[in-house]
Amino acid sequence: MFRIHMLPAADGDCFLVETGSAPHRILIDGGRKATAGAILPYLKSVLSPRRAPLIDLMVLTHIDSDHIGGLLELVPQMTKADIGEIWFNGLRHARIARGDPPPPIPAPVRKALPVLSFQQANEFDRVVSTCGWRWNASFADTVVAVAAEGALPVVPLPDGGKVTLLGPPRAKLGAFADEWEFWYRKLSAVPVLGGLNKAPILTVGQVPVMAATCDEADTAAPNGTSITFVIEHGQKLALFCADAHPGDLTNALTRFGGPQRQSFDAIKVTHHGSAANNTSMLVNLLESPLWLVSTNGAGHGHPNAPAMARIVLSPALGERRILFNYTSDFNRPWADQTIQEAFHYKAEFPAVEQAATVVDLI
Repeated sequence: MFRIHMLPAADGDCFLVETGSAPHRILIDGGRKATAGAILPYLKSVLSPRRAPLIDLMVLTHIDSDHIGGLLELVPQMTKADIGEIWFNGLRHARIARGDPPPPIPAPVRKALPVLSFQQANEFDRVVSTCGWRWNASFADTVVAVAAEGALPVVPLPDGGKVTLLGPPRAKLGAFADEWEFWYRKLSAVPVLGGLNKAPILTVGQVPVMAATCDEADTAAPNGTSITFVIEHGQKLALFCADAHPGDLTNALTRFGGPQRQSFDAIKVTHHGSAANNTSMLVNLLESPLWLVSTNGAGHGHPNAPAMARIVLSPALGERRILFNYTSDFNRPWADQTIQEAFHYKAEFPAVEQAATVVDLI
């Protein structure tokens, strides 16, 4: 089995990946707090019958509230036996990456507010510490990050599978510690970045023009700390990009598979289809029959038209599918049959009653 569940997580991410015969279960992010009410029943139905651990690995890729909010609703309902390991870089790990000595376990902090991702991260830190889960245990110094040189970290999975870590860069995680400390002291909301929030009007001729616009890379500090990786099982590979910076992904992928275009059986589109994260430099390195776009379009108007244009223009062997977990004004234009036929892809949208978008790679 190699099954990917893409759950409706508002403008965020929530993925459940199952590999192997048991199967081995990896939960990646938890979407917004507001979507947890729909996500939790689905997870309970999929993860039955109950076994220990219920989730073998839980990954919180970074501290943005559209990734962490739902997990803050989930983890208080779980026991130590429910989770095998958690990957998450808290403030203590950013400080270690910066070069500070390992800190003591932090004291409880003020209850997190839904919009404050720095406070949410510290609340998540407190809950995980209290529950006593194995935290970043697969990494020698407990920091989930990639050094500037040397082999990429590889974590084995049952039945011959493995996870290859691509990011974040250790130096970028360490540099983020200063900003984290600043906002935590301020206990103030982090500004929300603007986006390309207009729904596109498409023609066949406009797609290549769009692909060449808004091609500057994202520099938002939290996104640069995203935990990214390749999950491999049964000769199938899935790339999970979180909200990573395109230059970091490009560098790591070159270390992973060389400078040539790299093929994956599924790609989780970085940062919900942001133009600044899906730059030409990155998309031109990738090839896949399956692109997963997780967002309802709220806030930043994702997916951005330039990012989608680059994806539909990218080459593919055989049928190329683009799966959305919502239908919105921002992705609906890509369902146009003329556009699909011209660029040889198929756009797929969830049914109204669909609890999650599920794909099997094997």
